[in-house]
Amino acid sequence: SFCKNQIQDGEKIDKLIQELDRPSDAEESDFWQLKDGRIIERYSKPLIVGEENLGRVWSFRASKDTQKAEELDQQLHKEKELNEQRAKFVSMVSHEFRIPLNIISFAASLLKRHGDRWNKEKKNEYFERLQSAVEQLSLLMDEVLIIGRAEAGKLAFEPKTINLANLCQEIISEIHLKEKTQEWINFIDRSKDKKVSIDKKILRRILINLLSNAIKYSPSGDKVDLIISLVN
Repeated sequence: SFCKNQIQDGEKIDKLIQELDRPSDAEESDFWQLKDGRIIERYSKPLIVGEENLGRVWSFRASKDTQKAEELDQQLHKEKELNEQRAKFVSMVSHEFRIPLNIISFAASLLKRHGDRWNKEKKNEYFERLQSAVEQLSLLMDEVLIIGRAEAGKLAFEPKTINLANLCQEIISEIHLKEKTQEWINFIDRSKDKKVSIDKKILRRILINLLSNAIKYSPSGDKVDLIISLVN
């Protein structure tokens, strides 16, 4: 318990203690960071009496390997930042999922209670809301899957030669269609109709996400400028 309270990564202690129930003959060493910022080296070897392995003996010493200590410190800092980013992402995604789910729940409830009395136009209005919410959920799921594959190192980058201006116009048309008659985006093309080699699938998700958020968080009535230009 004392040792665990001194180490910055307490979970590491728990995992190693669990491994003591499965003693091995291997000798090990690693570096730990204390809560006060110091780096110590742990050396572990089997405790063998006669031919019986009774467990392991741990010994500690102040690390003299400055390079390894700095590498460990950087690794711990990166892990901390990554965990914070994951927590923020989970919180954001939870909020974003809740919005379309609430729309679906609300629209379905109204259709169930009043659908038999509404005219066709009124019912179609709520069916469109349901469809829009389902599409939003699908886009959110795509984003989660892309990020998950990226973190697992399984996100394949498949560049192909495309016309960037045409892709942007396709995305803008989709967003305008979704927003009914509102012309939210002012497209400025400075690419001179040049083609680029890029992963269309990934870029598409990035642009849709950026433009949707820009529209959502811009003052009412303001347009969003989408400007593309190629730098040699």
